[in-house]
Amino acid sequence: MAGKIKERVVQKNVKTLEKSVSTINRMQHRTREMVRTQKEDKEENEVSYAENCITTGGKKISGEAIGQLKQQSRNRNARIKTREEWKSQISALSAGKNDKTRDTVPTEKRKGSIKQYRRTIKTSSHTEKKVVKTAEQTASASQRATAKAMKDAKKSVQRAKATEREVKRNTKRAVRTIKNTIHRIALAIKGVGALIAMGGGTAVAVIVIIMLLALVVCSPYGIFYSGENTAGSTQTMAEVVAEINGEYTGELECIKSENTYDVLEMSGAKATWQEVLSVYAILINTNPENPQEVVTMDENKKEQLSTIFWEMNVVSFRTEEKTETIVEVSEDENGGMVEAKKEVTRVYLYIDIAHRSAGEMAEQYGFTEEQKAQLSELLDERNADIWTAVLYGVTSGNGNDDIVSVAKSQLGNEGGETYWSWYGFGTRVSWCACFVSWCAEQCGYIEMGVIPKFASCANQGVPWFQKRGQWQDGGYTPEPGDLIFFDWDGDESADHVGIVEKAESGVVHTIEGNTGDACKQHTYPVESEDILGYGVVEY
Repeated sequence: MAGKIKERVVQKNVKTLEKSVSTINRMQHRTREMVRTQKEDKEENEVSYAENCITTGGKKISGEAIGQLKQQSRNRNARIKTREEWKSQISALSAGKNDKTRDTVPTEKRKGSIKQYRRTIKTSSHTEKKVVKTAEQTASASQRATAKAMKDAKKSVQRAKATEREVKRNTKRAVRTIKNTIHRIALAIKGVGALIAMGGGTAVAVIVIIMLLALVVCSPYGIFYSGENTAGSTQTMAEVVAEINGEYTGELECIKSENTYDVLEMSGAKATWQEVLSVYAILINTNPENPQEVVTMDENKKEQLSTIFWEMNVVSFRTEEKTETIVEVSEDENGGMVEAKKEVTRVYLYIDIAHRSAGEMAEQYGFTEEQKAQLSELLDERNADIWTAVLYGVTSGNGNDDIVSVAKSQLGNEGGETYWSWYGFGTRVSWCACFVSWCAEQCGYIEMGVIPKFASCANQGVPWFQKRGQWQDGGYTPEPGDLIFFDWDGDESADHVGIVEKAESGVVHTIEGNTGDACKQHTYPVESEDILGYGVVEY
């Protein structure tokens, strides 16, 4: 009889284990189905479905498995005698209180049954604990495996997205380069259309190619190649432009230093370099007395370019004394605030920059209709990318170096009209964000979706980077080309923005617009409390 009892107990334990394994398998299958379904429904939010799968799947695996085992244990105990009943039976057998058992069961068998009952109780209890522990370990392992799978899936998705963004950026850069090349060739072809119409054949084709090359170099369109390091040049066009910009800034600073004033007011803006260089290219290349190519640069050409620049940008100034009534607020002896009107005399320094357009210069120099047509071609908006390469040495492919180069080329510019008028404002606004956006536009980064076009730091700039996971709080050591946002009043809202030039030895070097109403360089400790954080640009 003891053997049969032991056999039944073992069989029940085996069935219990089988049911536990079956339950766990069902839970794992249900979790996998849940992951697959949630992934299909929420493919654009991998992190969300992964976390949901981990929490709900894991909880269900462990909870339902353990609950099932406990229910099976309760059912088994309900079908057999409880431990207390076993103990009571054992005590009765031992004490001889059960006469029927005592009479029918020999002493040796009765003692054997008692031992068997005890072993059965111990085995049943041990088996139940072992099954529950095994189920818990299996559930925990399944949960860890699910979490690891979701983590790996998240990393894979992030890598795939980064690769996709890089492919898109490279594709756009390639398309822009191809378009620029085609446009340059198209400009040259216009000049040899008559030659092509004269005949055909290989000889004509060779002549056309030679003429195309010669035309580009020897025409006003050669200005588009002046930004490159060309043999025979003492400087690139970008270097000459930066030098003349320095002269312009020096002129403004000289006016300020030579005049005593209380209030400075500036008006106007200088002519764009695209217009200056277009007039320069046509004027010296089509000069009937001394035509010169415009691809290379030397001291004589630089002097001519400087002359044209200052003819197109006339700086004037004046000072004026004004007597004004102001209101001063002071504290009286009782701690109250008292307002008092007071007349003061202030000296105002007015600086006016009057620039002349390319059209006005064409009239002044008496351009022919053909020269005016060339001027129009040079200033066509399709050439914007080519001009960027000429003026700033930027090719829309050098990442963070490009925007830093453009920003440095603007140092010394005052008033900000170039930037806020480009953005679309009719009157002056706080233009630090307009400046950053303008620099990004020159590099093609707005079109590529790398940097947003924004005029508000707090409402547009910072949220754009935070939403994309490209935000770093203050204390981070930035890379050149990152955007740095400032919080002057400590209210955790951005008040100002600039471009990181570099960071070294715990110091951040920046280029900022609208700092003293001008484009200037500044430095800050990396740990400065004024730095709210950084927009990390994915160039």
